[in-house]
Amino acid sequence: MQSAGETADTRLAALRSEARSLGYPFLYLLGGSLVLFGLLGAAVFWLLRQVRREEHEISALEERLQQDEIRIRAYRNGNIRRDSRTPPPRKIV
Repeated sequence: MQSAGETADTRLAALRSEARSLGYPFLYLLGGSLVLFGLLGAAVFWLLRQVRREEHEISALEERLQQDEIRIRAYRNGNIRRDSRTPPPRKIV
């Protein structure tokens, strides 16, 4: 840089000078690795979101299962609760 008569007055100018001296193959490698790193980060972010959604669904299903188990135990013990989800008992003739 100094041989061309230019000076690096700022840090940005010094950084540009260093980047130009590295050569294109290294810059391509660096750029490609940054792109791959970004894609990998996006994939991990997407997977974490999917896992979070699945965990919410599993917890809702577990809660529903517990409610059903309570209802089945009450039915077996003879403590039948009549609510909108329990059909009326049938008459045995």
